[in-house]
Amino acid sequence: FSKLKSLKTLLIDDTVIVRDTMQMIFEKQGCLIKACETAEEGLQALKEEWFDIMISDLQLPGIDGVEFFKRAMRSSG
Repeated sequence: FSKLKSLKTLLIDDTVIVRDTMQMIFEKQGCLIKACETAEEGLQALKEEWFDIMISDLQLPGIDGVEFFKRAMRSSG
């Protein structure tokens, strides 16, 4: 986690326990993390700020994780 402390992470997971647990672990280690429930929320977050790392569940309601990464890459290019 020491290398992650200077990086901003975006986490997308629709499972509350996974999302909350990962957010808690990252924050406890002093890492900057924004957690979202849906890919749509994640795409909105990308419009508002820059993230060094993106972690996403593949199976999400609405836009799935693969499509999220495709759209994220297009919007950053």
